[in-house]
Amino acid sequence: MSEEIIQRDLENSGIKIGKYEFYNIGSTTLRDLQKFGIIPKGNYDKYSSRKPDGLIIRRDGKNVKVIAVIENKDYDKLTTEKQKKDAIEQCNTICQVLNCPIGIITNQMINIWINPNQYTKQNEYFDQVEKKSRSYNYIYNSDKKPLSEKFFIQNNSEENEDKLHRDTKNTVYYIDRCLSCINEKNSILDPTEEVDPIKLAKNVWQDIYVNTGKNPPKCLYNVVELFIFKFLSDLHVLDKSKDFYCLIKKMEDRESDEAILEYYAKICRPHIRELFPKGEDGTTIINGTIFVDKDGEPVSSQANLFRTSLEKYKNFGNLRNIKKEFKTKLFETFLKQSHDKSRLGQFFTPRKVVKAITQMADFESLHDGDRICDPFCRSRWIHFGTT
Repeated sequence: MSEEIIQRDLENSGIKIGKYEFYNIGSTTLRDLQKFGIIPKGNYDKYSSRKPDGLIIRRDGKNVKVIAVIENKDYDKLTTEKQKKDAIEQCNTICQVLNCPIGIITNQMINIWINPNQYTKQNEYFDQVEKKSRSYNYIYNSDKKPLSEKFFIQNNSEENEDKLHRDTKNTVYYIDRCLSCINEKNSILDPTEEVDPIKLAKNVWQDIYVNTGKNPPKCLYNVVELFIFKFLSDLHVLDKSKDFYCLIKKMEDRESDEAILEYYAKICRPHIRELFPKGEDGTTIINGTIFVDKDGEPVSSQANLFRTSLEKYKNFGNLRNIKKEFKTKLFETFLKQSHDKSRLGQFFTPRKVVKAITQMADFESLHDGDRICDPFCRSRWIHFGTT
C-alpha cells in the first residue's frame, strides 16, 4: 500500500474543490490508487506501475470517475518543443488508460490543456508499451486559440464553490466548460454567455450620486474605476496581493472600512497606475476622485460607500466576458443625465440609429474605391478599400 496516501491522510478523500476531489500525488502507482478506490477498478496491466502527478476525480456514491490527469513539470523541463511533446504524450497516455476526458500539463507558468479523446493525425505518436498508436488534440478557446488557463488548486478542502480561492475557482470553471464541450469530435469550447453590467453600474452610480451629490460624470469616473479594478482582477492581470479579491478577503477578515480603503489607495491603485501609465493628457485608466482625492490619498468619509460598492461588484460575479455594447451603453446612460456633456465634445448617436444606418449602407456590396459619407462625422468622406 502507498505510504504517500496514508501519510497525507488521503485514504478517504482528496482535497475537496467543490464537487471534485484533487489528489496532488506523484509517488503512488495506478495499482495502489485502485486499491484505495481513487481510480475505477480495471485491468491496468502494463501501466499499473505508472505514477500520475495529480488527479481530479468525481465520486457518485461508490462510483468514481477520473476527470483530469495532471502532469507537473519543473519550469526548465517544459520550455523546448520536444519537452512539451514528451510531457503531453506522457499525460495523454495515462488519460487514455484511465478513460479520462482532460489532460493538463503545467509548470505553473506554461499550461497546456489537451483532449485525449479526439484523434488528430498531426498529434499521433507510438506507445512503446502497448505497441500501438495514440493521439490527442489541444483544447481551444472559442477564439480558436489553445486554452492556456493557469492550473491552480488550493491546499485546503472547500466544498462550497463560492468560497474557493479565485484561481482554484477559475480552474474549476474551465474544467466544467471542458466537460460540457469537448468529446471525440470536438476540442473547441463554446463561447461563454456575455454579461451586461449596466444594471450594476446604474446601482453603484446611484449610490455614489446620492451619497456625494457630485455631478454625473464625476460619479461615473468612480463607477468605471471600480469596474476596471474588478475587470483586471478577473482577468488575472493584477498581482494577487493587490487585486479586488484581496480587498474582499480583508472584508471577510472584518478589517475596518477605513483600512480597506487605505489599502486600495496606497497599494492597489498605484499598482494599476504603474501597469497603465498616464497618457499625454495626464490621465490613466482610473481617474476617480471620490474615494481618493486628487493626490491619491484615501477619503475616509467615503470608506463605507467604498465597501458597499465593492460588495455590489462582488455579488455581480465575473466580469471577464462583457457585452461589446456595454461601453457605449454606459456613456449613453449616464452622460445624458449631465448638463456638462456638451463640454466633453461628445454627442452619442443612439445605437438603434447607428444600427439602422449601417444596415442601409450595405457594406458587403461595396467595392474598392467606393466612398461612404457619414453626415455625423463632420464632412469627411470614408474611402472604402481593401488592405
